[in-house]
Amino acid sequence: LTRGLGEDSLPDLRPWLIEQLRMDGLSSAERSGAAQGLTEVLIASGSTIVDSVMLDDILPLASHPSPSTREGVLWVLCF
Repeated sequence: LTRGLGEDSLPDLRPWLIEQLRMDGLSSAERSGAAQGLTEVLIASGSTIVDSVMLDDILPLASHPSPSTREGVLWVLCF
């Protein structure tokens, strides 16, 4: 979807998916789905965006105090 329409068509999608990884109260399945969606969006955006988002937004969450947020990071790394 992102590859076909371009990220400009869905400007809030990537930030929303990242926010889903941080949210408490989501099930593991919802967090997994957000991680898979985020991975698809990142891959469609190119390696420069992948590197930037992983370094700036995703990997710092690996030390987050919330276990569910850390789980979200693991899901992104799995996909």
